[in-house]
Amino acid sequence: MSRTLFIGDSHSAGYVLNNNDVAEFWTGNNYAEIYSDLNNINSAIYALPGGSNKKYPVWISYLLDQYSVDEIFIQSTYWNRSIIGMSPNYGEELRKDQFVKRMDDNEKGNVHRYTDLFFNEDYFELMFGTYHNIWTDFEGFRFDFDNPHAHENVYEKSYKYTKMWHEEFTHLQLRQYLSDLIVIDHMVDVPVYVWNINNRVHMPTNRNLFGKFKNVSFSPMSAETFYLKIIT
Repeated sequence: MSRTLFIGDSHSAGYVLNNNDVAEFWTGNNYAEIYSDLNNINSAIYALPGGSNKKYPVWISYLLDQYSVDEIFIQSTYWNRSIIGMSPNYGEELRKDQFVKRMDDNEKGNVHRYTDLFFNEDYFELMFGTYHNIWTDFEGFRFDFDNPHAHENVYEKSYKYTKMWHEEFTHLQLRQYLSDLIVIDHMVDVPVYVWNINNRVHMPTNRNLFGKFKNVSFSPMSAETFYLKIIT
């Protein structure tokens, strides 16, 4: 039985704040499950609150092993989310399902739900973000050709600072983002739709760094902008 795949972060995991301002997940506030019901289709969701785009190729590869797939919806998320990990022997024994956790299906049974563990056996993989409460402003960068060691002051910065200002918000992140999507593009032979929930999620206009996509297409506007256009 074929399924539609939905990939994303908390917004794809039914995120909602309850009356006590406590986050709940896998609730009815889940666009993927609503889409499945409205269109009478079977689907599978792989989502993680605070999740990173960097996880998506592995998730999709795993789900392709489990199901025949018709189409894939990827909720592109914030670029300042990264992954740290720990593993024995450089991860040589790493399995594709190393961190997979199967959640309960929805009540109707037409939606299968998956998320990630943080720990499994000797492996550890944790999300972190360069959020406002932990970041500091950019302090500039100078490279002196007369002093090839001048750039080493970067090493003296905190890990969070260097990660943010010298990786996440640079061309390195664009390269990583497009690399992950081109891998997905080559893994599948079905339509893949990449969209963003709001205007704070960056969607690059420079998309052909590694050639044109064959199966992946991008939403021309965020869901936020789309709805604002409707109500105004």
